[in-house]
Amino acid sequence: MDALPDHPGTRTPEELLRHEREIEDTDFSGMDLRKLVGDPGEEPYVFCRCDFTEANLRGVNLRAAKFEDCRLAHADLTGAFLDETTRVGGRHRSSS
Repeated sequence: MDALPDHPGTRTPEELLRHEREIEDTDFSGMDLRKLVGDPGEEPYVFCRCDFTEANLRGVNLRAAKFEDCRLAHADLTGAFLDETTRVGGRHRSSS
């Protein structure tokens, strides 16, 4: 039986960013996310156990986003809007 295309578990990282606000266990490593992250509006993003290693988030509006147990090693957040953003657990740097 094929998975439903609208089920979050079958969506690509790009589709999740466009259509979901709570995203879990997703690998964004090395991706350019500048045009994919939408305006947080009233419902900010919540990322849980996601990998943003070397992701490009330059200038992205992440206001009030939550990063729970996410990996942000070498992610480029230059100019990103991070007011009220929180990070719990996870790593900023690579383990090497």
